[in-house]
Amino acid sequence: ETCLIVESTATFLISLTCICLASTDRFLASCRQEKYRKLSRLSLAIQAVILANIFWFGHSIPYLVYTELIRNTSTGSLSGMLGGNLAYAKHLIYFALPVYDGLLPSVYRNINKLQLIRQRQVVQNTVFTVAIDKSILYSICMSTFCIIVSVPILMARFDDSPSFSFCSLSIPDRALRRPYTVKYGPYTTVNRRIWPYYMAPYYDRKSPCRNTVKYDQTRP
Repeated sequence: ETCLIVESTATFLISLTCICLASTDRFLASCRQEKYRKLSRLSLAIQAVILANIFWFGHSIPYLVYTELIRNTSTGSLSGMLGGNLAYAKHLIYFALPVYDGLLPSVYRNINKLQLIRQRQVVQNTVFTVAIDKSILYSICMSTFCIIVSVPILMARFDDSPSFSFCSLSIPDRALRRPYTVKYGPYTTVNRRIWPYYMAPYYDRKSPCRNTVKYDQTRP
């Protein structure tokens, strides 16, 4: 049961959404218009995170309903089979995971970062501000790279093998008359356990960035 909950789509989609929300907050805080800067406040951020959690947990309900936990008697490995709804299984692997877990957050964050740099061009470029712009660009490259290397692994098909102890997703293949298994092992390792994936947003919150925001707001 723990394996099923951990592999639920909500576990990683919530984390990516919060990263995107942090990027949005950074963008709003840097706006020179006061009405947009007022949107960068803690109460609104908490509401956005709560709504994101509710939305993605709701999105994961079919995953929890249709998945059946099956233990391989020969290898002892535990896998989750989405045998109850083949259409949802294909939607999850070929659309939801590459788009929601890869393309969408990557594009969204990069757009926010580029807009942030564009806004900063209206003020005089000093050594201090140029250094922050380089930090923002580094954040774009780091987060995009981590997403790109983690998502395509899911698109491969792997036969059942005892070499992986992570959860897997099996889908009935009527043509072969046996289920084929998409292994979560490499994906989980890259996507959730490599520190740069979560450390990339650090460059949004480091003190020089926040100091720059305050500095820009006080300039005429």
